[in-house]
Amino acid sequence: MLSLIGRAPKFVPVASFVPHRAAVNTADRYSADSRSVYGCGALLAVALLLGGCHPGDAPPTFVGYGAADDPKAVQVGRATMESGGSAADTVVAMAMTMTVTLPSRVGLAGGGLCLIHDPKSKMVRTLDFLPVSVQAGRPPVPSLLRGLYALQAAYGRQHWEQAIGVPESLSAAGTTVSRILAADIQANAGQLAADPAVRRVFLTASGQPLGEGEVLSQPELTATLRTVRQRGVGSFYSSTVSGAIGATVARGLGIDAAVLDGYHAAWRGTTNIENGNDVIHFPDRLDGGDGGLIRAWRAASEADDGAWLGAMVGALGSGTGADAAAAPAATVIAVDANEQAVACVLTLGGPFGSGHMVPGTGMLAAGNGTATGLGGPALVINNSQHTTLFAGGAAAGSSNEGSRSAEASLLTVLHAAAVERIPGPRSLAGPRAAPALDGGVLAEPGVSAAQLGPAASRMRVVPALGRVEALVCLYNRIVGTKSCEAANDLRSSGMYFSVLK
Repeated sequence: MLSLIGRAPKFVPVASFVPHRAAVNTADRYSADSRSVYGCGALLAVALLLGGCHPGDAPPTFVGYGAADDPKAVQVGRATMESGGSAADTVVAMAMTMTVTLPSRVGLAGGGLCLIHDPKSKMVRTLDFLPVSVQAGRPPVPSLLRGLYALQAAYGRQHWEQAIGVPESLSAAGTTVSRILAADIQANAGQLAADPAVRRVFLTASGQPLGEGEVLSQPELTATLRTVRQRGVGSFYSSTVSGAIGATVARGLGIDAAVLDGYHAAWRGTTNIENGNDVIHFPDRLDGGDGGLIRAWRAASEADDGAWLGAMVGALGSGTGADAAAAPAATVIAVDANEQAVACVLTLGGPFGSGHMVPGTGMLAAGNGTATGLGGPALVINNSQHTTLFAGGAAAGSSNEGSRSAEASLLTVLHAAAVERIPGPRSLAGPRAAPALDGGVLAEPGVSAAQLGPAASRMRVVPALGRVEALVCLYNRIVGTKSCEAANDLRSSGMYFSVLK
């Protein structure tokens, strides 16, 4: 089994984007050079690992791709796929890992949105398990575990215990703080200091934020994960089953035990739009919204004189009131050899959720900011071949970007991949723009006035916008093959993997 992990170098804004190999690390170079999932010469990653391909060599078999915002989650995802896990198994394992390694954005009290392409039924479905308040003035119902369990039950090949075991071990041993988590802790240190239980986890004894590489100890979370692994997901939600912790969870959140026990994730179709021979899918959300993604995509497609970026930004709108604050999120995606594709955006509804620890559980209660700021997820499927051409999602890079930077970032990458047919890393590297809260436009260096049209007069340049994780494929309809590249955003600390055997 051969696998390749790549990590994006630090993003450095430039006046205009020109691909340059010196800006890409070794793993990214080989991934970027790959032009086909078939054939010796196309798989330079194999040449790197084996010393080169030769005429007559049997081509490696594609196993799958994956990406996530957290490096440890990617390592767990790669191991899951190498051991025979499906794309759904891989996503569940990475998401559960991020409850331990990225608790600023992913947690047991949070939830998310997923899109799933099922090659057997030839359908794309939405799995909605966003954390939503169902009792006035109370925190959202924890939905992550029900959602991920539903995903694996429907499309997984492995046991639920496998998805829990590694995160539990990481939590028990004490995991090191990643770059993205360190940045989140630093940015929210004041909020974290307000709750004594939260302060003990994320700040040092002297009150300083934990930095990258320092040890994160979460013994209560370890105990909660152990209960869920040993007694099943129902033990987290039930107040009546022996050994269950549902009563502790409900009491700690101040919600009805019956409401907690009765929660289930929702399966629905998608909101979608045709793009030539392909179909772009966005989630069909319980709240009736899609983040304006369909509206913005149509506006970009119908724009005159190439001012698609300005049209897209204008159609998204800047958000007002509660919609003006984007909920921090994390993306996780995987595509396997059977063309099963899963793309999810996960959230706690706020930075570190509400900032309060649920007593006795080690998990942060979710915040209420789940309506906006979730960039996708999105899938592009070629319906004639039932093959995945794009799987991705996005999150805001910081709270200063406004509520729509994630959606704008996702659509910009999607436009590059699906319309301009720009491959992998290059489609993620192009400059972006997003609505500003004051009605203007935030733009990265390199965005031209022509792309923004009339909106260019209200442009304010910022260093970077959003972070995207995506798998980008180009389909050759003449010979019936596709070339795929998992890639990370240069603006993020995420990683990707490719697995061959």
